[in-house]
Amino acid sequence: MPSPDEATRRLPVARATRFACRRCGDCCRWRPVELTPAEAERLERDGPAALGRLGPVSATVRRRGRLLRFLRRRADGACIFLADPAECRLQTALGAEAKPLACRTYPWEFVPRSAAEAPPLLAASFTCSSVARAEGEGLTSQREEAAGLLEELEAASRLPPAPTPAFARALRYPREDLERLCELLLAEFEDARRPFPARALVAAKFLDLVAASRFPSLRTPTTRRQLDAFHEGIRAQTERGLLRAPTAPPSRAQRLLLGSLLARACRPEPPALATASGLRRAAHRLGDGLALLAFWAGSGLVQPWDRARRVVLGTVRRTAPRADPAAPCADAALTRYFVAKLSQPFLYAPHHALRTAQASLGLLLRVYPMALLLARAACLARSGTEVDASDYASALRTIDRAFARTAWDRGALGRLRARLLGDFDAALALVPSCAAPPPTPSAA
Repeated sequence: MPSPDEATRRLPVARATRFACRRCGDCCRWRPVELTPAEAERLERDGPAALGRLGPVSATVRRRGRLLRFLRRRADGACIFLADPAECRLQTALGAEAKPLACRTYPWEFVPRSAAEAPPLLAASFTCSSVARAEGEGLTSQREEAAGLLEELEAASRLPPAPTPAFARALRYPREDLERLCELLLAEFEDARRPFPARALVAAKFLDLVAASRFPSLRTPTTRRQLDAFHEGIRAQTERGLLRAPTAPPSRAQRLLLGSLLARACRPEPPALATASGLRRAAHRLGDGLALLAFWAGSGLVQPWDRARRVVLGTVRRTAPRADPAAPCADAALTRYFVAKLSQPFLYAPHHALRTAQASLGLLLRVYPMALLLARAACLARSGTEVDASDYASALRTIDRAFARTAWDRGALGRLRARLLGDFDAALALVPSCAAPPPTPSAA
């Protein structure tokens, strides 16, 4: 067994990810906190003293045959231990170690790796304002603390196994092959010599070609050489202007899919729903359905993160300032997000719900147009005249809260949605309508 120092050195980290806790208390307001049985017992014993009043501090619910324990919430949805403006009563009364593991590990995420004995990869959630804004130090400097928490997670059996997605229906590649694809995409998005739109174009064309080829295996030397040739050839053609982003408007089906993705991102589950009754959960699902219809119609409400004002999606499209994906603030934010996700790789994150890599990579490419539209929404919500870095941070936080947590390629419509997500070129066709207001009709 490796020593603690060796384990720390071996812990790999996601790239382009920075974090420093600002003690803003934001995560205490929206994240449901699941407890281990030992934590629930301890907090029921010690928690009332920290709160300064008697009463239960956790709630028990049954989900899919399992009993789960969560911290209770205040009436406004925040954690019961949160004291305004951003003080944790548990930490103040009993010390930082008294907080649940779910609190102490956030925003870190541990992504299982392919080798059974390899330590997980350390990543971080973009729902944290510090991560979304690239504040603080890189994750490499946080390995020691993260390694200690990893040991606690493993001891409490709180590290779920990695999912094993196929590449597409009836086409499965080993994890090492899918990681090779992610490495090629990662190299493309890390190449800062070209603007983000050019890199996204190469990635979309490359994935379209790989999907159309349907190689029976990616392991043979011949196939590996073909993949490298695909990548280099597409990049060269793009640089010469021979390959361009699609100019035709996206199909109605693609626009409806984008509306579904936006509805899920803009209407996340409130934290109190984790312990709600079946009737209340059913009511929330009904609200989800109504919200989906509104987003399909272009009238959905968007509540940008870090903004007090809600805006209507149709108003955003028509009147919000233009979002230039090649502008430095947009380029930096989008590059960070794509590099962080591909270097994990996100296909194996514990919360990843999609079952095919083709649909998952299509979902990642759709972060591009979604981030532009939601950054415009954040700008409009603050009455801004130009989309800035804080707007992109707000957009990425909104997107990441729901990213890949819905099984879009499963269920009654799963096959159709998987086919739509697997059209990588279509993701780029959505960009113009998300980035800028529609053109004004010319005078007759």
